[in-house]
Amino acid sequence: MTDCLRPAPLMCRTRYRGIGAALATALLLLPGLSAAQEATASVAPAPPAGSNSDSAAAPKGTVASQDDTGGVNGPSGDAAHGMDSAPLRDRTPRYIVYYGAKVSPLADVAQTDFTHVHLSFLTVPETGGAGPLTLVAPDVMEGQWPSVEVLKQAGKLVLVSFGGGDMTAKAWARVAGREDEAARLIADFVKTNGLQGVGLDFEISESFHGKSPPFDGRKMLIDLTRALRKALPEGALISHAPESAYLSRNWHGAPYLDVLRAVGDEIDWVAIQYYNNPAFDAPVASHILGTGDTVSDSSVAGLVQGLGGYAIPVKKLVVGKPIYHADASSGHMTPKDVRSQILQPLAQAYGAGFGGLMGWQFADDTEDHRYWNSDMAHGTAILGSH
Repeated sequence: MTDCLRPAPLMCRTRYRGIGAALATALLLLPGLSAAQEATASVAPAPPAGSNSDSAAAPKGTVASQDDTGGVNGPSGDAAHGMDSAPLRDRTPRYIVYYGAKVSPLADVAQTDFTHVHLSFLTVPETGGAGPLTLVAPDVMEGQWPSVEVLKQAGKLVLVSFGGGDMTAKAWARVAGREDEAARLIADFVKTNGLQGVGLDFEISESFHGKSPPFDGRKMLIDLTRALRKALPEGALISHAPESAYLSRNWHGAPYLDVLRAVGDEIDWVAIQYYNNPAFDAPVASHILGTGDTVSDSSVAGLVQGLGGYAIPVKKLVVGKPIYHADASSGHMTPKDVRSQILQPLAQAYGAGFGGLMGWQFADDTEDHRYWNSDMAHGTAILGSH
């Protein structure tokens, strides 16, 4: 799913795809938090001023769990507004999985506790020049489209993921400047196939710092998100799946925060890929949770507090992890460690207000996959739902 940086040295490009269910399990194992406990749940304090904080889809989730009124416990001004004013569209916490390999049939997801399923990936071919845009459907869906209705009947929200690690800069360049056209095609695809939304997975890292692509990744994502919100049916979901480094000031000034600042109200959740970028994904306490003496600005607490200059409601934050070690080049943790080191602390801090867990990807050929698809999947019950 994630795309390691080609020209930039801080991140590595991989073709592996995987979505995690570990968050769900930990939530089940913890006692539920009362409303009062949720209201007082604490997050790590911001680091001292001037310190370096880093080392190198149904309802629109809008409110941080600490504040029932719709506000976010973070900095005032620009860092505290933008994504927390829209109405909710789905329940939290979400238990999201990407379906990007045909190891198991799609219909098998209906027997799990995953709440959201991303079909991966819908793309635009890099050939065609200025001619009309066309879409290439996910190849894993060949012969499986009837299973979408099976998943929906089982209560799953089914989306298509647009982009991914295999969609090239040349292909994305064909979308840039033609976002309205692309959005109409994607919306038609969603409607024709009975889907409930679209996730954007953009991994052309160099477009954020002007090294080579002939387009500005920020502008393209902003314009495409706005166009999708207009083209999609009322109530359809839109999510984004940025790499963790994109949200840190220590990587070209946190370019993805510019995207969220502009169109955060149109986005239902942000599934952060906490893998394939070792300098931004570990240690877990500082770089994913945001606890301890050093708090990464791209950690959950750092993003909720707006340490990078823009605060994101905790209901919109989803932690992404690879399910199996081969699903990513780095960042894999055993299900047990995901539960104890990530899910339990987040459950204690945010309760049902936390946005959820994302796993890459659905399969059942290894012990880790089977654990995510079954035992781990019960975790969301621990937080309840909002």
